[in-house]
Amino acid sequence: MFLSLSSIGQVANDQVVFMEAVIIGDDIQINWPQENWTGNYEVYRRTSIDTSDWGPMIVNLAGSDTSYLDTSVIVGQEYEYRVLKTQTSSTYALGYLRSGIRKEVDDKTMNIAILVDSAIGSELTSEIDRLVYELIHEGWNAKVYSIPPGIDVTEVKDTIYEAYFDFDTKLNTVFLLGHIPVPYSGDYSGLSGTPPPDGHVEGSGNHTGAWPADVYYADLDGEWTDFTVNRITGNSSRHHNVPSDGKFDQTRLPNEVELELGRVDLYDMPEFSSSEIELLRAYLNRNSNYRNGVLTGERRALVDNNFSSLNLASTGWHNLVSFFGRDKVQTADYFTELKNGSYLWAYGCGAGSYTSCSGVGRTSDFATDSLNNIFSILAGSYFGDWDSRNNLLRAPLANSSLACFWGGIPKWYVHNMALGGTIGWGAKASQNNTGDRYTGNFNGSANEVHIALMGDPSLRLYYPTAASNLTAISANNYVDLNWASSTDPTVVGYNVYRYDSVQGVHLRLNDSILLGNDFKDKSNRKSGNHFYMVRALRIEQTASGSYYAPSAGTSVVVNHKFDVSTGLEEQALRTMEIFPNPNKGRFQMRLYNEQSETLKARLVSLNGQMIWTDEFKFEAGPTN
Repeated sequence: MFLSLSSIGQVANDQVVFMEAVIIGDDIQINWPQENWTGNYEVYRRTSIDTSDWGPMIVNLAGSDTSYLDTSVIVGQEYEYRVLKTQTSSTYALGYLRSGIRKEVDDKTMNIAILVDSAIGSELTSEIDRLVYELIHEGWNAKVYSIPPGIDVTEVKDTIYEAYFDFDTKLNTVFLLGHIPVPYSGDYSGLSGTPPPDGHVEGSGNHTGAWPADVYYADLDGEWTDFTVNRITGNSSRHHNVPSDGKFDQTRLPNEVELELGRVDLYDMPEFSSSEIELLRAYLNRNSNYRNGVLTGERRALVDNNFSSLNLASTGWHNLVSFFGRDKVQTADYFTELKNGSYLWAYGCGAGSYTSCSGVGRTSDFATDSLNNIFSILAGSYFGDWDSRNNLLRAPLANSSLACFWGGIPKWYVHNMALGGTIGWGAKASQNNTGDRYTGNFNGSANEVHIALMGDPSLRLYYPTAASNLTAISANNYVDLNWASSTDPTVVGYNVYRYDSVQGVHLRLNDSILLGNDFKDKSNRKSGNHFYMVRALRIEQTASGSYYAPSAGTSVVVNHKFDVSTGLEEQALRTMEIFPNPNKGRFQMRLYNEQSETLKARLVSLNGQMIWTDEFKFEAGPTN
């Protein structure tokens, strides 16, 4: 049984505005289906994806309208749209879309800490090393941290703080691999004012007390206490929460989480014939194959909604339509379709237990059937409490899926993936959502501690095929790079990067997309071994817009020799360099000085505006 504490009269797809974007020249047209609607459509737009402020409504359209044409668009920039279907003062349906026209590649280097259960790490060394290699070649900095079994969750958190400072306070993402100790938190109860997310209060399932709370690991500065809650009404002792027992008091997040976090934990899944080690190995192999284009899914999705009167499946309808369009999202039976056809995404919901979802399937079905999808969303009672034997929410990761989450309790938002974002960003946005950023508060469950991603948080929607056979030759103070083209016929060009070990960033060297298969690096004025990488680009067109999708990189290390004894032209070049130049964000400044002295640096925009100035004490020789 699934209990709802709110009265919802419409089915889930009636509460979604099915938004799709069409690019018309340099404009974006947002479309939605024709309806016999007597109210209005309110349209909002924002340019920052990191704010909850939507600003004022930009247009109020009639109920007969089916589109909005945005002519104030900058090509390469990202926008987010919200459409509310309203009548008088009430909102009856909502839609969200992240859009852009050929959105530019985000070259900001991301930092990911991979926390590995030491009980399984030694058995999966080659697979973990491969994952690190692949992440680095996607523009990440990646480090592995070993976590002993059974340590306190506060010690795990200390390791995350260690990683935070290892990455110079620029840690973005945490990937928990294996049975990393599970934090518990909360006072879910019909007596506390915060019922369990699935509604099973005392006397109706007793799913009360503390629940698994991986968000604790993603929050770097919130206060997590353990001295007020005293709740032992839950059927399972693991939910009992009393003062000083190691389970936290908080039921809602004490602060916004800062980190994108996901977990791949296939411990205690005896329904599957393979061991935990082999299940994890298979997952990491599928992960690698997906990143490298060996494993793909057909660009479509299905929704198996077994709650005709509850608004859970809107998580499926909203996100999946933003990826593929309404015509590519079909209503179908979960297991019947996924056994016989390929789908990139699948959504299923129904009355649940820890190991089943009515109308969808059981953990035993995931153990015996071979499915053909990459991303899963499931919703139903109990199994969102995922730290249990043969848990259904973790079962897809032991089959074909690379990620799964309890979507609808509350509503999740991963539509950022339609424009090249990570699933981890969507998880973080869903966890931090209080109703200001997005809507969707089923059973009052928004912003609560149970919201968790099962899967690799660094995953994106699409990966082009990489270039190959990169070579590098150092000669005449330059580095000449050559590579073989990607086999992907839709690739439109390449970007070239050099890894800067001082800053820990991948620096893009080309100002515009390279159409050929060679590049001469004239900016490298430091002798030694240098890491170069080339990434192929293709323009991905989704139902939300278009963006440049980068492939994994192909790399080479070259021993470069730079001769400082050069002529006047080279002397002028080596006085100071800033690159990439021109630049829209982070830059690297290097000075090659003949003597120790104090110099003033000025940063000037292309139109001559002074942006920044400062004085520095430079020593003789190269300085970063």
